Amino acid sequence: MDSKTVESKVEPVSSQFGLGYITSYKSNLESLKTEVQKLEATKNSVRDSVDEATKNGEVIVNVVEIWLKKVDATVAEAPAQQEIPEDDTKIYQVLEEGNFDRISYSKPSTLKEIQQALKDPNIFRIGLYGTDGVGKTTLVKELAREVEKEKMGHLML
Repeated sequence: MDSKTVESKVEPVSSQFGLGYITSYKSNLESLKTEVQKLEATKNSVRDSVDEATKNGEVIVNVVEIWLKKVDATVAEAPAQQEIPEDDTKIYQVLEEGNFDRISYSKPSTLKEIQQALKDPNIFRIGLYGTDGVGKTTLVKELAREVEKEKMGHLML
């Protein structure tokens, strides 16, 4: 091959992808894989906080639920082992969006809701249910103390 043939083959490749893209391909791929791992780790941390908050009866902030779905979609679209997408900034953007001021908020106190229901003359029975470990027994014990203290009426457990 003569030098003109080599030049004609190299020029389209370097102008199409940029010489920096080709020379930095391996480090870019490793960086992208690292960012995907960070994104998954952040998602797992947020998911753990969401699970704990849910277990405690808190309401999850809507933007957190949306972000978790967005992460799942982004990770599913993550490049195969040897591919770097043209727009590799999406992973960085989604990772940055995962910094939340709050993940959940407390619902109005269930105890206060039950106390209000006990004062309603049209309510005769209140059921309490939930998964193991969420504090149903603790809630009922506290309710019994409050009923006795405030003389709200009769409480049958």
